[in-house]
Amino acid sequence: ITARSSQRTMPDTMPPLYSLESCDTVLNEARRLFFDGRFPVHASVIAARQTEGRGQHGHRWVSPVGNLYAAIRLPLSAPFTDFRGPLAVSTVIAEALSEAGYTVRIKWPNDIALKTPEGLWGKCVGSLLERKGELLVAGIGINVVTHPPVSELRDGAALPAGSLAQCGTPPSASELWETVARRFQTFNAPAFLSRWPASGETQLLWLHERVVLTRRTESVTGTFLGLGPVGELRLQTQNGTASFTDGSLRLSD
Repeated sequence: ITARSSQRTMPDTMPPLYSLESCDTVLNEARRLFFDGRFPVHASVIAARQTEGRGQHGHRWVSPVGNLYAAIRLPLSAPFTDFRGPLAVSTVIAEALSEAGYTVRIKWPNDIALKTPEGLWGKCVGSLLERKGELLVAGIGINVVTHPPVSELRDGAALPAGSLAQCGTPPSASELWETVARRFQTFNAPAFLSRWPASGETQLLWLHERVVLTRRTESVTGTFLGLGPVGELRLQTQNGTASFTDGSLRLSD
């Protein structure tokens, strides 16, 4: 059961923003709105809580009240429609958080880590791209006020969790989303694509450090060199330089 609290349109003819008290997932709600004909490109939906939040690879996304759970419809065009989509989404969010005063880095390709006053990195943002026919949606979760303890993280998690509240009083989830949503709405895809790899590399976590890239059939260890000319990940391995477009990254032991 979905409890809708409000529906409004952001100023300056911005696409609609739907605000919910509760839903199963914002991704499912975006799909319902799309099939109702009420979810144009850059429309978004946020929820105070999710009962069945999900992240990458079917993992559960714990959704306590106070954090941000949002979904935004993206245009069916590059870079969102190819392997660069997760990194592009993360870049937009990271830029918004950086402008808000937070020190963040992208854990390639789709997570964002926050640097706390103690100098530690914790995952504070996760995103998930889903496409159903003509509907392409980015589901985004941001730990605003709370984050799960280490005991609740899945085995093998590359980073502990973090939240914006570790760095002082954060904005409300709705205020934060308006900032992030405007970033997506003004995103210039040609300019973004022309800046590869320099624009993406400036925000990467573990750049020039020894990392392990885990893929479906293999794990590759090497030095993280950055991004290739079209946004692929580059590692310096014992067999030379190798490029990848998928996988999960963590620091080498």
